[in-house]
Amino acid sequence: MGLSKVMKRRQQQCSFFKSLPQDLVVEIVASVSASSLSDLSNMKLLCKDMHEAATDNYVFRHASIEALLTIEWRISSQASSFLKQCEASGNPDALFRRGMIEYFSKVHIEFGVDLLKKAADCGHLEANYVLGIILISGQTSTSVGMKLLKKLENMKNTEAHRCQTRTKKILREIWINAIIPRRESTCIDPNCKNGGLRGLPRVGEWSWSDQEESFCSQVCKWNYELNLFCTALIGV
Repeated sequence: MGLSKVMKRRQQQCSFFKSLPQDLVVEIVASVSASSLSDLSNMKLLCKDMHEAATDNYVFRHASIEALLTIEWRISSQASSFLKQCEASGNPDALFRRGMIEYFSKVHIEFGVDLLKKAADCGHLEANYVLGIILISGQTSTSVGMKLLKKLENMKNTEAHRCQTRTKKILREIWINAIIPRRESTCIDPNCKNGGLRGLPRVGEWSWSDQEESFCSQVCKWNYELNLFCTALIGV
């Protein structure tokens, strides 16, 4: 396609978007940002109106940042600025990643928990999972942690696998300085998966526990999951 044709097509696209209500343009840009940051960058180049729409808080709140590695936040001022705008706009994934860094890498425990809670309140699956695990590992918020984890019980296996994979991916991208304490099993049911040495997985082993019949109670199920997570922290 020649340059003149490209310019003509771009002008037609700009004319089309100019004819739409601004709220609808922002919605379109947000939809693009939720699927591809590279497409968002290309869309911003179309015209001034599209560039302005891309700076709306609604767009930052829905932008997908999964393709950005954590290291990019630290070495790229542009990526860092983008992430800060996403956080300020309440982007759940940005809040989750920042919460993971603050809690596990910088050991800013309270700040990290606060960020994870904000992401979980927005319905972020991984934030809900990690926050639940953190809370049941303590002594004062175990019941709150159990309530969070119970929300995950109806997940499909594909959702559970995605949650585990994305969480472990973030953990591998950051330096782990905060370790969650394991909880030794007090279960005496010989048929419970959480009883005895079966509740102590090997280093590097991490599989979602979704077989209800393998556990005698919800407490045993999630204590087992807590130990899997703690083992994963050592093995990442």
